[in-house]
Order: sequence, then C-alpha cells, then structure tokens
Amino acid sequence: MKQFLLCGMLLVLLLLLAGCTSIASMPIRTLENVSLPASSDTSIVTEDVPAALYFRYWDEPYLACEWRFISRTRSQSYEQALLEELLSGPSARSTELTGLFPVGSRILSAVRQGRTLFVTFSSEIMNSYPDEPIDWQEYEYWLTEAPLRRRLCMQSIVATITENCDVDQVQILVEQTGSVTGSLRLRQNYFLDDSEDDILVGPMQRDDNVLLNCEQAMHHFFALTLSQDWEKLYRCIPDNDALTAVEKPSYSDFVAQMKDLPTLTSYSLSVPTMSLDGQEAIIQVNGSATLPSLRRVALPSRIFRMTRQDGLWKVSLSQLREWMEVE
Repeated sequence: MKQFLLCGMLLVLLLLLAGCTSIASMPIRTLENVSLPASSDTSIVTEDVPAALYFRYWDEPYLACEWRFISRTRSQSYEQALLEELLSGPSARSTELTGLFPVGSRILSAVRQGRTLFVTFSSEIMNSYPDEPIDWQEYEYWLTEAPLRRRLCMQSIVATITENCDVDQVQILVEQTGSVTGSLRLRQNYFLDDSEDDILVGPMQRDDNVLLNCEQAMHHFFALTLSQDWEKLYRCIPDNDALTAVEKPSYSDFVAQMKDLPTLTSYSLSVPTMSLDGQEAIIQVNGSATLPSLRRVALPSRIFRMTRQDGLWKVSLSQLREWMEVE
C-alpha cells in the first residue's frame, strides 16, 4: 500500500514539473518588444484649401485675382495661411501679376475679433522697395508710383481676406522695435502722403475700384483703346481667340490692325452678366468713332463676350475689330 502511495506521489510530482517547464518555456512579452503607436503631431499635418489671392496687375493701378490651392497645417489659421501665401507672391504661371511686399516682410499674427481681422506685420513692412530711389520725391513717376504701391499693398491684404473669410475689414498692426512705444496700428505716413507720424490708420475696407473684376477689366480695355495705348492694350488680348480659334497676332501686326480702324472717341458699358461657372460674361457696349475723313459716327450697340484666362478677364481682338469696322 505504501508503495502504491509513493508511486502516486511521484506521478503527481512529475506532472507538476512538466507544467512548470511548459510555462517557463513560453515567450514573455515585455515593453521592449511591443510596438507602441507613434504620437500624432497635428501641427505637421497639412491640407490643401482653395483661395483667391490678389496681386498687382502688371504696373497698372489695379489688383487682379489668382485662384490656387494653398497648404496649411491643422494648427495654422486659414487667415494666416492666406497672408503667408500672399507674401510669397504670384505663381510662375501668372506672368501678368507681381507681388507688393517689401523684402523681409513677415506675418507675426492674424487674429479675428468680431468682423475685423487684426494682422500684425514685422517692421520690414515699412521698408522701401529695392528699386525706389532715395530721392523719389524728385521724380514725377515716383511721386505717383511710390504711394500707389503702398495703397495697392494694403488693398491686396484687404481684398484677399474679405474674399475668402467672413470678415468686413482688416486692421493692420506693425511690430515696434527699439524704444518706440504706443499703438501698434499702422500710421498714415506709411502711404507717403505727408501725414504726421501720430495719425493712426483704422480698420481698412475693400476698395472695389482697384480690383480688376469683369466690369473694371472692360473699362480698362476700352480706356486703353480710347487713348491708343497699344502696348498695354496688347496685354488684354487673349493668347487664343475663343470665337475664331485664331492665335494672338504679333505685336507689330496688332498695332497695324488697330491703326487701320477708325479712332474710338467715346464708349459706354452696361452691367456685365456672368455665366453660371463664372468663367464667361457678356456686356453691352455703345460708342462712337472718328473716320479717316474726320467724320464722327455712332458705332452699333454690340454684345461683347469676355472670357477668363488664368483668372484674368480678356476680350478677343476679333470682337473689337468687327465692332469698329464701319463704312
């Protein structure tokens, strides 16, 4: 009997030892071989958003729109992303547009309060442009050009912000350096209008008179025709005539064609009607011209069709010629 009990105890002991060996042989999962999920930094995640940005149209007193997608991080406000993109200048394809900000200008903050956006610039916004002479007041061209640049620069900010964001006006603030104290608001002397340093500029609103929208583009086109400024008018002609599928003529051929036409002496425009996609518009034009015999004639009332090319409104040469080719 004792021998039987001894055999039973030995059997149990062997089973326990076998179980311990099996458990000990199992792999132990430690923190060293566990893959933890990487921490997500939302500040580096970017998204592309559409935007309408306003830049100067050639050397004209107008701003024109360029539509493009801009990238911003999740931690960056849409307003600040817009303004930083504006400072970077027009894209390479927009050869008719130029930037308006002095070298080194930076956006320090863009904060919305109610329906006003407060934008703080670095002090470089007050710098002169590289091509401006120190004695710019001594030149007739710069007496107009220097203040105009600054007015268009501020309006490019206001137009861009009000076009894309639900705000009505923009307050410009400027970083103060050195021992200067007081308000950060932009001062009126920025516009080179001989104002005193202590006159502060309040919130600025959109000025549609400097925006080359459909109606303004048409006025610009016919004003250049009226003044016979062929070089600038040539810029307004599209590369390809959508109505006749004819390519844009050389500049010399264009000038020759214009000189063969009667001389435009007056014009008037109706309010343009836009297409649903915003890429075409029609506008009714009336006017008068002087024939080579110096006889003045009324031009027929005509519907002009405008098209957008890379965001800019264009008028085909064929329409202008047909309208002005009178007997």
